[in-house]
Amino acid sequence: MKAFLLAATAVAVMAAFGIGLLVYGQSPADAKAPAGEHFAILVYETPEEFALRTDKTEKGQNYWKGWGEYHQALVKASVLRGGMPLLRESTTRTVKFKDGKAEVNEGPVARTKPELSGLFLIEAKDLDAALAWAAKVPNAGTSIVEVRCGDSVVINSMKK
Repeated sequence: MKAFLLAATAVAVMAAFGIGLLVYGQSPADAKAPAGEHFAILVYETPEEFALRTDKTEKGQNYWKGWGEYHQALVKASVLRGGMPLLRESTTRTVKFKDGKAEVNEGPVARTKPELSGLFLIEAKDLDAALAWAAKVPNAGTSIVEVRCGDSVVINSMKK
């Protein structure tokens, strides 16, 4: 129940700052975006940064304001293809397969500090352009941001 309440609070705050949840192919930018390479920007945050999501003080409001501005910049540049904020790893379930049967385990494949807190799927002309977007993440000065290259050959074949 606590995870649900945190999720509902995060979605409400995101809506207040104009941050949308997107699924690949649903970005309004898709129609006019140039073809390019695909990347995932993975954002990792500390427990203190996660706490800002539900902080009702000015500090919490500034946290969401930064993310709203970053989201809007990605949309305006027509590079955003999807993404979402993620809840704490305590809500994670991992499906492992053994002898052809699925086993569900609590927690992520690997526990990290800081924790994976969200991702953005973008299309950019090259890795340098994707890294430039990663460098603009609002909390990049205190967190870790990973850029992972997508398999554009597979992705483009699935679009057809």
